[in-house]
Amino acid sequence: MKKLAMVLLAFLLLLPCTSKAQAPPNPDAFPTPVRDNSFTFVGDNNFKASYELVPKRTQPYPITQTWNGYQNVSSNGIITLWNGVPCPYWLNSTLYQSGTGFDPVTGDNVCSGPDAGAVQLTSQATLAGIEPPFQLGFPNNGFLTQCCTLVYSAITWLPRPDMTLSDGTKVGDTFSFSGVASPSACCGYGYGVSFSFTQIYHVYSITTHPGGRGFGPSTWANYSLVSASGVAVNPNVNP
Repeated sequence: MKKLAMVLLAFLLLLPCTSKAQAPPNPDAFPTPVRDNSFTFVGDNNFKASYELVPKRTQPYPITQTWNGYQNVSSNGIITLWNGVPCPYWLNSTLYQSGTGFDPVTGDNVCSGPDAGAVQLTSQATLAGIEPPFQLGFPNNGFLTQCCTLVYSAITWLPRPDMTLSDGTKVGDTFSFSGVASPSACCGYGYGVSFSFTQIYHVYSITTHPGGRGFGPSTWANYSLVSASGVAVNPNVNP
């Protein structure tokens, strides 16, 4: 009897611990919308470009490409992170099963691609937009492409590791570039939405072309996107 009592006591001591075990996240339980939503985005090969150093000494320009007058979102910013969460489970029900942010079968990140949204970049003062996941509670379920007008800054050259200022003539030179869509710059169903972003580019190579057919030799600096992040403000949430 004494041995049995000890076994029962051990069971009772363990019971409170096991009852506190948390269930996996519910894929239907979306996050509570917040007003200021930080995001990080990446680009594809269309975020690479060149500018001529010699003989013209032109400057780099922010990469905001359009195609036939309509912005191709896939060639712009694919959002990979919202509010510090690289792969929130509410973007894909697979996360409910694995609890990790990765497909348990393939190992792929299931939040990459359009599920996480996109930033639509167009030319200065033309219609652009942002497409956050509908779970974040933005107007029009987050479909805000071709809705907002962006105003871009000039590029800003950044310091090199030796603290000299980049000027675009050396491999590794960096510059930043920003854009802002104010609350009054979005269309009717997106009125009150605002977002801003900053991109950082770097010169990854310098190439010389021999010229020909009436053109002399030229030197070009090639640059690409290094990082990009921003903030999207949801007007449906009070300050």
